[in-house]
Amino acid sequence: MRYYYELKEQSITNDEKVFLSMVEHLVIIRFSVILNRDEFLKKINSLLCNERLEYRFKLFETFCLPSLLQQSLIDYKIIIIIDENLPINWKTRLTDLTKDYNFITLHTWNKKDTFESNDWIMPYVDYKTKKFLCTTRIDDDDMINKDANLIFKKILYARRSKINEKSCYHLSNGIYIHIEKDNRLFPFKCNNKSLAVFMSLITPIENEKNIYYYSHDKIANYPEIMQIQVLSKSIQLFAVTNHHWENDTRNVRFKKFKEEEKSCQKIIANFNVKNDCNYFL
Repeated sequence: MRYYYELKEQSITNDEKVFLSMVEHLVIIRFSVILNRDEFLKKINSLLCNERLEYRFKLFETFCLPSLLQQSLIDYKIIIIIDENLPINWKTRLTDLTKDYNFITLHTWNKKDTFESNDWIMPYVDYKTKKFLCTTRIDDDDMINKDANLIFKKILYARRSKINEKSCYHLSNGIYIHIEKDNRLFPFKCNNKSLAVFMSLITPIENEKNIYYYSHDKIANYPEIMQIQVLSKSIQLFAVTNHHWENDTRNVRFKKFKEEEKSCQKIIANFNVKNDCNYFL
């Protein structure tokens, strides 16, 4: 199911506020954490190396974090999953970046927990006042438009009569940003309608599984989950970075599609995000 939404104003109505107050929204970010998943086990020896962490922090500070902190609607909690062996200097840097925001928590991963289960997130859920749970995934190197969450919530409200049904919402128009090793950026259109950027699962509050239980390219195989594509004709909703420190081979596979080089500031400005970082050209 496709939903196009064009914002008329960057605000929500009182009725929308009341409805959204019933939804516990958790944005979960895996930050260089070793999990029992193939994509991490393949690079277990390099996941926490200084060279990789330096680069991933640059991506996080340039794209992901500013886009989440500058949303026109912030009604979520951000849980950043970190590894127990994350070097102290990098943990300190991450703490310094997030300490002024009371909606951000650094969660040191316990290997005895099951990442796809909701058991470990229970301390972050207000079971007394919330009726529905929204778990959202975003990688630490990706970015969303400043209005992406607001548009998502507007569509969620428009479908409020279906709130009791399990639903997955996909931001479905955006770009890839191919990054060369010399830090030059080459954006190009993304045609994949079910990427994992801000992919969100809406369920009753007592649901046992979170969004990470479902692979973004296989979730359509679950007939009990309604698939909703969130689209806008006027703005790009997300950006996925392609670079040499990814956990897969997308950078190599998609390099051939890169188009005209653009500056980092110009790309970020198109997402209505402000950032003074100068890590990239």
